[in-house]
Formats: sequence, structure tokens, C-alpha cells
Amino acid sequence: MSYIVVKTINGRAYRYLQTSYRVGKKVKTKSVYLGPVGGVLRRISTFIKANRTRGPIFDEEAMLRDVKAADAKYAAMKERFTKEVGLKVGPANPVPVEKPATSISYAPSVSSPAPAQQGEQSPSNTEAPETNSDSLS
Repeated sequence: MSYIVVKTINGRAYRYLQTSYRVGKKVKTKSVYLGPVGGVLRRISTFIKANRTRGPIFDEEAMLRDVKAADAKYAAMKERFTKEVGLKVGPANPVPVEKPATSISYAPSVSSPAPAQQGEQSPSNTEAPETNSDSLS
């Protein structure tokens, strides 16, 4: 059977994996050193402390310079395009123009005939369609 035991040596705690086994009538124990208690956490915390940055995470001034340079490059490209082609490029995000609402009339117009009632045939459908006997065979 294996289990972990914490031993204190000179005021420090250390972990050991102990395995008990029988040899005849006696029970013997084998100990394997695992490391100090909290050793992993201590190493992680020292790693974090060593790599911690004190300054800002992002260089906002450099980002602002990059955005301004990109805007200037885009403006120069638009100006060159206007000179070469003669067309103006609108804004990237155009402002929507509000148009007055138009009135739509849903009343049937006077020139169109009234639709046929159910069961009645409309005057255009009274003639039977011609069938071509050549196309049926």
C-alpha cells in the first residue's frame, strides 16, 4: 500500500511517498522523496514575480502612431485615385440619409379587370388551349 507522508526536518516540511510491504512476518517501509511541501507553488510564484511587468501592457502611443500612419496612407491613396481616375471615394461609414416616406396605394386600379370569383371563369380563360397532336406522340 502506498501513501504520502509529510516529514518535518529542520523546520521545513518535505513530502515522501511511502510504500509498505511484508517480508515474512515483518512489515517494511520504502520511502521515496517527492520534494518540499509547496515547492511547485513556490517555483510558480517566483516565476510569476520574475516575469511580472510593471509598465502598461500595451504601448498606446505606438498604437496611436500606427493608426495615424494608416489613416494618412489611406488618404494619400484616395487622393491619388481621384487624380488618376477622376472618381471620388466616399466615406468608409456613410451616414444614412433619411428619405421621406412614400405613400403606396393598395386599392385596385380602374384599368385592370376585377378578379374572377371562385367557380367562375375569367373571360381570357374561356377558350380551350390548342393541343398539337404531333407533340403528344
